[in-house]
Amino acid sequence: MRLRESIKRILEEYTKQLKDMLVPANPKGKLHHYSSYQNRESIQKNGLIPKVGGQTTNYMSKQFPDVEPMPLIFTQDPKHGNFFGVYGNDIWEIDLSKVNACRYRDWE
Repeated sequence: MRLRESIKRILEEYTKQLKDMLVPANPKGKLHHYSSYQNRESIQKNGLIPKVGGQTTNYMSKQFPDVEPMPLIFTQDPKHGNFFGVYGNDIWEIDLSKVNACRYRDWE
């Protein structure tokens, strides 16, 4: 049991350090969110809601059962191009003037 407690403590510290390393971003204008057409009806009804994806949930529950993953919405600045392709995906444009949320950079 001590090993499990040690791993939990290490992961908590890692998560804290990761949050400390996040670089706030303040993009202007609009961002894009790419999502499968299968999510279209839900997004139209409820909007974009931060959540933890199914694959992340499965991985974390098996590898790190004591760590709670952070709900997110992945977005992309359209000036960086389209890395997700558009086949089978909807592109949702997010007007940042209407969003009150923390935003962080994921690349330089």
